[in-house]
Amino acid sequence: MGLFEESETEDDEQEDDEPEDEPTDDEPEDETEEATVYDIEFLEFDETLDVADDEALLYAALDEGWEMEYACESGTCGQCTARVDGDAGDVITHDGNEYLTDEQIEDGWLLTCVGYPDDDFALETNIHPDDEDDGTYSVEFLEFDETLDVADDQELLYAALDEGWEMEYSCESGRCGQCTARVDGDANDVISHEENHYLEDEQIEDGWLLTCTARAEDEFALETNIHPDD
Repeated sequence: MGLFEESETEDDEQEDDEPEDEPTDDEPEDETEEATVYDIEFLEFDETLDVADDEALLYAALDEGWEMEYACESGTCGQCTARVDGDAGDVITHDGNEYLTDEQIEDGWLLTCVGYPDDDFALETNIHPDDEDDGTYSVEFLEFDETLDVADDQELLYAALDEGWEMEYSCESGRCGQCTARVDGDANDVISHEENHYLEDEQIEDGWLLTCTARAEDEFALETNIHPDD
């Protein structure tokens, strides 16, 4: 009887010494991480969508039935370009981009087919970087309450004269100062003079320009038939 009791006691001690099963890192977690949703304003369609961070912007728009330009759906062709205000790298992540340069992305350009939101933002769609290089700018002639598309190789004076508007001018070579006009801010920011033998640098920085030799380099509003001496 004593031997049997001793053996039984040893078996109990061995069972007590056996380690308990511990969970391993390989075991799957029960909870899955939910996607983060951002408010994306599609300016062209005047709508704001809730877009998850695992959904490409293109497909969020297509799900609404909107017409979107695209082709390859892999970030190579550039048909689906869109633009945000500021550095696009701050608000989206590209999962494949073989079209846009770093400078273009910093300038706000992105590819909707491989662009995933990282923040809330407003988006211009169905536009392309090459659209900016069409060579024309919208210039508002305040005196005539009209806006003209002026080619970047046409002087402002002749764009106005082509409309039949009365414009003061004489020499047509940037010397006499009869054709002066003014913009809000530094005129250097929105025009370039082919010739200027009349205005001082300070006057140009104050918004003055010569319409007979000034060519548009941006969109702006213009006061015409006025003179610095007025």
